[in-house]
Amino acid sequence: MNPNPVFEFAEDGRLTYFNDAALELARALGEKHPSKMLPPQTAAIVRACLVHGRSQPGLETAFRDRALSWSFHPVTASGVVHCYASDITAMKKLETQFLRTQRLESIGSLASGIAHDLNNILAPIMMSVNLLQESLTDED
Repeated sequence: MNPNPVFEFAEDGRLTYFNDAALELARALGEKHPSKMLPPQTAAIVRACLVHGRSQPGLETAFRDRALSWSFHPVTASGVVHCYASDITAMKKLETQFLRTQRLESIGSLASGIAHDLNNILAPIMMSVNLLQESLTDED
């Protein structure tokens, strides 16, 4: 028993098989049947896979508030296409957090660099002011 959602499509794009994991994913997404969560133009993707004899991996779709990844693989000898799906919502959220963290880190590095450069410019000025104060008398 495969723990991942698996689908099989006929040459015309009809869904001919899905496993229990596909049904569970559909129910988790609020659908009664797995065919309701399939990517747009699934039939066209299936036909293209069979015509060209090439897989189409990594198709990402959004379904309500979830992100799904689809991989279509032709079985040309049988004239069918197998499809594997996975819920990548958690991974996408982590990726978003990582990118946000990288941006904040970049901003911090930029601010640190600017402060360092300003310090390099201001240090000689401050030293000159101190020297001038020491060399000046009250009468000056």
